[in-house]
Amino acid sequence: MGYSLDIIIPKSELEKIGFKEKTLFWNDKEYSLLPREFFIDNNILFIEITQGIVYDIMINNTKVNDPIVLTLYRKYNSVEKAIENNSITTLFKNIYTLDAVEIYLWEDDAAIDSKYKLIDTLDINSKMKEAIINCENIIIYR
Repeated sequence: MGYSLDIIIPKSELEKIGFKEKTLFWNDKEYSLLPREFFIDNNILFIEITQGIVYDIMINNTKVNDPIVLTLYRKYNSVEKAIENNSITTLFKNIYTLDAVEIYLWEDDAAIDSKYKLIDTLDINSKMKEAIINCENIIIYR
C-alpha cells in the first residue's frame, strides 16, 4: 500500500511553515476546495483530513492546540519521492520553528513502531529515509 505522511499543526501556523491553500475563483469570489488542499509548490500537495477513523484517533490523541490534520496527496506523489524533493525538505526545516507539531510516517493501517521527540539536532528528512529503509512506522513530535 505504501506510506502515508500526515502532519498535525496549529491552524494558525500553516502559512508560517510554507503551506498555501489552493482556492477557486468564481464570479469574483474566492472559494476553498472540499476537501481543502494546501501546497508547498506545484509538486507537493496535502489534503486536509476532517473525518474518518484515522482522523478521530489522531485528533483525540494530539497535544497540538487548534489542530489541522494534513496528509500528503499520494495521487501525485509517493511519500518516498516527496521526501527526496527539496520543497518538502524546506517544509521540514520550517517545522523546527513550531512549538507543537506531530509528523506521522506510517503504512496504512499499521501500528506506530517508534516515537521521536523533535529537537534541533534531529534531522527529520534523514529520520524519514531511515524509517522507510527499515520498514518502520514513526511519529516525530514536539
